Amino acid sequence: MIQLSDLTKTFGDRVLFDHVTWQITDRERVGLCGPNGAGKTTLLKMMAGLDEPDGGAILKPSALTVGYLPQDGLNHAGRSVFDEASSAFGELLAMKTEMHALEGRLGDESIPEAEHDAMLHRYSDLQDRFRVHDGYSIELKTATVLQGLGFKATDFERPTETFSGGWQMRIALAKLLLGEPNLLLLDEPTNHLDLEARNWLEEYLNAYPYAVILVSHDRFFLDKIATQILAFDDAGVDVFNGNYTEYHDWRDQRDADRLRQGDAETARKEEGVKASRGETEKNEGSAGAVTSSSSNLSKNQRERLEKRIADIEKGIAVLEGEVAELTAKMSLPEVVADYSSFQEVSGIAEAKQAKIQSLYEEWEAASAEL
Repeated sequence: MIQLSDLTKTFGDRVLFDHVTWQITDRERVGLCGPNGAGKTTLLKMMAGLDEPDGGAILKPSALTVGYLPQDGLNHAGRSVFDEASSAFGELLAMKTEMHALEGRLGDESIPEAEHDAMLHRYSDLQDRFRVHDGYSIELKTATVLQGLGFKATDFERPTETFSGGWQMRIALAKLLLGEPNLLLLDEPTNHLDLEARNWLEEYLNAYPYAVILVSHDRFFLDKIATQILAFDDAGVDVFNGNYTEYHDWRDQRDADRLRQGDAETARKEEGVKASRGETEKNEGSAGAVTSSSSNLSKNQRERLEKRIADIEKGIAVLEGEVAELTAKMSLPEVVADYSSFQEVSGIAEAKQAKIQSLYEEWEAASAEL
């Protein structure tokens, strides 16, 4: 569907991508991971056609439609929320307008028969295309997506300019989802969503009929969405088929294997040096002690980092369990019926979700040190 071919990109004196080749297939859901500044947003912009690689190419079919949601900075004005979101159906709405105009003219008996027949044929053609492309469901689809992202029915006719920055991004996300591009590029789409809207988006993306590439620091969200992970670090790019937790477990095992292999290779080299120098048994013991001390220091540093990461992951798991319980509580009839209770539970859940986000960032920083 879309392929990176020998892609190279630098930012100043820093190399972001060094001859990267990778492709994404239909309905793949890819999570981009890595420390800040690793090039995740840059890759999305290049795939959206908003930035150019320094070398290589991004190959995609000519008929491919691409939709891109940045982290922030989008604003809307001059329309109601509903009209702005439904403008994603621009071609269908143009058909609808033309059909309404033809309906009025078809009742005009003064129009010559040949012209009337031509209009009737045109109307029939438009009506068939409108139906085939599900045009009669525009209002239902728009309302469903807006409500899923947290808008109330009373918000639909409000001018878009009366909404704050976070809600502006929700409007942009709604419009993007309704447009159903073949390739959906999302940069931190949950940043401006509350827990209920985030859970709705999770379900929506899992049912999305085309490819999705997203950046998110929310590991729980990635675990629910991603079928593939593209991870960036100073050593290059890892491609892993699976969700984020599966990738993280695989990476830890790979790094541990490499460490063991490195220690074994270092030990072999040291033994060779000792043998060539003809060191005495006493000297060998002394050298071994120095080597052991140096080795233990490096090992201890790694063990402290691994324990820190494990503690963070434990904290995340506990909080995610609490959030899941609160989410279930929010669906109880007695809570739904009591708005103040619903708001209280929702507020607690959002506070815990914010703490999870903070732990994700702490985890990411610690992982980068390994």
